[in-house]
Amino acid sequence: FPSTFNVAAFYNDLKDQQIQFGYFKTSGVGTTAIVNAGASTIWGAEAEATVQLMESLILSASYTYLNTQVDELVLPPCPPTICSPISTPNATTAEGEPLPYSPENKFVINATYLLPVDPSWGEMSASATYAYIDDMQAVAEAVSIYATLPDYSLVNLTYDWKGIMGKPFDMSIFASNVFDEEYITSISGTYENGVETGQVSVPRMYGVRVRYNWGG
Repeated sequence: FPSTFNVAAFYNDLKDQQIQFGYFKTSGVGTTAIVNAGASTIWGAEAEATVQLMESLILSASYTYLNTQVDELVLPPCPPTICSPISTPNATTAEGEPLPYSPENKFVINATYLLPVDPSWGEMSASATYAYIDDMQAVAEAVSIYATLPDYSLVNLTYDWKGIMGKPFDMSIFASNVFDEEYITSISGTYENGVETGQVSVPRMYGVRVRYNWGG
């Protein structure tokens, strides 16, 4: 079977690592700033493979392993003219903890079926994608009891029609998050200040995209 396989490994030793710094203004409004406050180590590997099982069926998969760790973190003092004295400034991570929103494992598999239609109609295909994203630390563990976001899985479906009836039009019908998976994508990390907020996932969505290709 025609196939491809690629693998890559990486290692990064970062200095003056940028960290998100969260605090409450003297007005009581929460906000964030980016500061160069430390050093971190990032390493891992990526692998991807594609195989054409038959003329009309193509399978592909990818996997990423990511290991991150903050080696040093020194937060700058927040001036009393900027920070509220009744709140505690915090960071999205801490020494010995992973960088925020860095899942250790991520896996994606895709199956594409090329529909056997007359070439004068254009090119049609249907595909299904499954993605798994590992749990990940969003903020420092000391900042919130909700510091770690749970893992989740997504399934997306797509039907593509390219060169519709020999014309420069493409159409795509899609359904994302087919099983309406509910998960949290980010949190504010303000639990110890009396309130924790977060952003929820995009729900199941359906849609149609149409594109016109300009001649060149």
